[in-house]
Amino acid sequence: MRGQEAAFLDEYKHTDRLVRDSVTGCEGVSDYISLMEKAPSRAASSVPSWESELKALKRLRRIRNSIAHDTDCVDCEERDVRELVSFRRKIIEGKDPLALMKSSKSSSRSKPAEKSASKPSDKKSSGKKSHGKAAARKKKPASKRGSLLPLWIFLIFAAVLILLAVRSIL
Repeated sequence: MRGQEAAFLDEYKHTDRLVRDSVTGCEGVSDYISLMEKAPSRAASSVPSWESELKALKRLRRIRNSIAHDTDCVDCEERDVRELVSFRRKIIEGKDPLALMKSSKSSSRSKPAEKSASKPSDKKSSGKKSHGKAAARKKKPASKRGSLLPLWIFLIFAAVLILLAVRSIL
């Protein structure tokens, strides 16, 4: 295996792990691609780069599979490694296609509520603007979406405590 292919596999592993840890309902890049393919077309159309991102992810997965399983590996280039790094950055920043689709769906749902909430009421002349439920909802940052790391830390800590307690009894 050449150095470029090793670098690609390393970046792919990091990306796959990040997708598993931060995107709810995904067990890796392949599941992410499946979710993109199953997304409704009108929701996907709200993300301008949807098709190009999907095509790139499929190509990157094909390169990974070729390197991992075939004896005649497809040449991978430095730009492929850069694409993986770029995709990983988008996930971290919450600018990946699924996150953008989700945010565009939530913003399109909350726009009518926000418009009606910002209109001053005829009955109340206090001068304060009322805020609807949509304005009160806080959006989770991308780094907090579906993260299981705190749960795993808690479970490991609990297991260690139980083992110590059992050991002290014996």
